[in-house]
Amino acid sequence: MAREALAVTPANRYDLHRMEYRDAPGGQPVPPAPVLSRGSESTSQPEEGSPSVVEPGQASAGLRLIPATSLRIEPNRWLWAGRLPLGAVSLLVGREGLGKSTLAMHVAAELSRARLQGDVAGPARTVVVTFEDDPARTLLPRFLAAGGDPSCLAFVEGAPMLPGDLERLGAMVSECDARLLIVDPLSAALGGGKIDTHRDADVRRVLAGLQALAERDDVSVVGIGHWSKGESGEPLDRVLGSRAFTAAARSVLVLGKPHDDGDLVLAQAKSNLGVAAEALVLSLEAATARDDERCVETSRVVVVGTTDTTARALLRGPASGERAVKRTAAVEWLAAFLAAGPKPVSEVEDAAGAEGISQATLRRSREALDIKPEKLGHGWVWKLPGQVAQDAQVEHLGSEHLDIAGQGPFLGEDAQDAQDEHLGSEHLGPEPPQAPDPDPGNWWSEEHPDEEAHPLSDEHGPPPDDAADAENLAYDVIPAPLGEPEPEEVF
Repeated sequence: MAREALAVTPANRYDLHRMEYRDAPGGQPVPPAPVLSRGSESTSQPEEGSPSVVEPGQASAGLRLIPATSLRIEPNRWLWAGRLPLGAVSLLVGREGLGKSTLAMHVAAELSRARLQGDVAGPARTVVVTFEDDPARTLLPRFLAAGGDPSCLAFVEGAPMLPGDLERLGAMVSECDARLLIVDPLSAALGGGKIDTHRDADVRRVLAGLQALAERDDVSVVGIGHWSKGESGEPLDRVLGSRAFTAAARSVLVLGKPHDDGDLVLAQAKSNLGVAAEALVLSLEAATARDDERCVETSRVVVVGTTDTTARALLRGPASGERAVKRTAAVEWLAAFLAAGPKPVSEVEDAAGAEGISQATLRRSREALDIKPEKLGHGWVWKLPGQVAQDAQVEHLGSEHLDIAGQGPFLGEDAQDAQDEHLGSEHLGPEPPQAPDPDPGNWWSEEHPDEEAHPLSDEHGPPPDDAADAENLAYDVIPAPLGEPEPEEVF
């Protein structure tokens, strides 16, 4: 079955709202590329040295040794100074719906009016490959609202798949004499299911072809991408797909929103060709796009200024402000709850749960208040700094908080067996140290620098600090980490 044909459609032959052509009044329209179907031959033969892909296992041709003395250093050249290099692949990443495509149209509009600071002299053209947004309804209105010249914008019709359509896409870019190629999103153009976007070798093979295209035509190739749902605090690790996307890109720009009710920030997470550019503050605002026949409501990006916000700070996203409010409220709640005096750990956890406070937030609140768990009688309590826990307070704890004969609360054999089965070995924690430590509170952090705390430390009292204590663990209650069921026996 033949795949849909590819063709370049000039933006100034689009009607807003309709996928129809019209003659552009004045100006020189971008000449359309020939319509090509799979298996057909291009009427414009690729030049020597055009982008090509080496298949796995295939020997690379033309290997030779080049002495450094035969080379002359060359300065880097930029489409957008410090941010988008010419002759290279860059990425623009961020959460869905923030305005990445709107920003891309802003850059294309600035380029079309020779307002983009860089090394391109005069107005220049942009070719857009889009898999998500409609050109006439979405992208062209944003481009026009940004003040762009529609004779300098063209869209690729069809769905080019890389690397199969790489040569044809390169021919279209050459025929348009474009200096910017936007692929939105880049992952959608990879192989039509034949390329694994999470496999480094597959991704590098495609990006190597795009890099060759960029170098041959002195074009800046910009791929738009999304964040993954991981927990990493490193921006380059959070780009959806293989790490090869960010490894091959010469520049990685991150668009984010550091505050709930604030402007956008464009920061640079990677710059292989120079010092990272200063982060920009952007305002996303409503705008109106007009052509000869219609007026359309849309949006545009306005550069407000600069900021010292980093790409890493943008990973937290707009929810970070909400989390900060919740954590502050949790600290205030915990301080008020303990104001009357020490409380059993289980009582604090139950009350916090009833207030909708998560175990992780409760732990951070305890740390913020510098609360040190203290053993009182046969149980552990939390108390504010300066409070004194009296043994008489043991009476109000109740049997549910106390050890019985040092073996934990009495649950009955069936309940105890069920709890033991539920706990599993993962709750037992690592083996305690076998030699005395002059500072038992630090042994875990020194041996495990990547983990927050030993489950037997700080929250429920100091961990065992010698082999004798380790032997007696089978007979002592071991308080579980905060938020997990409390084991009654350890085997």
